[in-house]
Amino acid sequence: MRRAWCPLASLWWLGCSAPGAPSAAATPAPREAAPATVEAPREAAPAPPQPLDACEEARRAASAPRPTDPDDLLFHVNRARAIPAEYPVSSTSIWSPCAPTPAPAKRTDDLVCIPARYSYRNREALRSVAFESDAPSSPSLTHDGLPVGRAGKVGFKALMDDAAAAGHTLTVRSGFRAYTMQSATFSGWVAAELAQGRSREYALRKVSASSARAGHSEHQLGTTADLVFARANGAVYDGWAQETIAESPAMTWVAANAHRFGLVMSYDKDHEAITEYVWEPWHYRFVGVAAADLMKRCGWTTEQYLDARYGEDGPSPVKRARREPAGADHSPRVH
Repeated sequence: MRRAWCPLASLWWLGCSAPGAPSAAATPAPREAAPATVEAPREAAPAPPQPLDACEEARRAASAPRPTDPDDLLFHVNRARAIPAEYPVSSTSIWSPCAPTPAPAKRTDDLVCIPARYSYRNREALRSVAFESDAPSSPSLTHDGLPVGRAGKVGFKALMDDAAAAGHTLTVRSGFRAYTMQSATFSGWVAAELAQGRSREYALRKVSASSARAGHSEHQLGTTADLVFARANGAVYDGWAQETIAESPAMTWVAANAHRFGLVMSYDKDHEAITEYVWEPWHYRFVGVAAADLMKRCGWTTEQYLDARYGEDGPSPVKRARREPAGADHSPRVH
């Protein structure tokens, strides 16, 4: 309630106030602000589990037994893991389905002599499943959105046919090699080093960096081939210069598309310490589309993929510095 107004200004002591002026008595005394309530810090809610990518899933799900049958497309062969000497023919046999000699009494029905137009110079042999086989019904696209296979087929033939459609000519330089053939290949390279006055120790170490000993070559599986390409003028490049091969339009195309056909480069440039072989941009192995696509997606070598698949560590890598004498070059050889 407001006080009445006094007409005499001199009576201010009676408690009158000027019109419109607030009474001091009516103004409440300021109150001290109540202390702010400080809430106890809350614990952050746990982050929801993140989905694993395909690569980590493969590592964690690894449980498959390591195969002992070389017929398995994912048989593990390297410096430490050998292929049985009698696979698929006797360790003393030089038989090939492309040779006129009678077939030995071993399982060889899966090896085929590929048509001449897919072979460079000599007729080469591969397991039929690696040369040409049906594409999986699903998925129809790779992880990077490329179509799987060509006309419902995968393998080396489909790869070479699709490359031809893209303007690249590819042929197989070297396919299946029996145990005795690989032994002769390795010994030949060693002999070449010895002929230059190298010590046997030096020769063995140098050749071992780029050629597999008998029983340890992927070529003995019959699912591996070394590819060569034709230049724009039609001349086939049959050298071993890694950069020349890798940077050619044809082999650049192969590196980008091989997984569509179930093929992988076994010995790449960035993992020599893991594969224990020098870079071979011409050396491809058929492992099936699922495996090849996952390896491409994860950037894995065959060694890394198989170790992830089987949940085991492969042989400890031997550093090249320890494996080779000082000054050894790394010239590629035929595996």
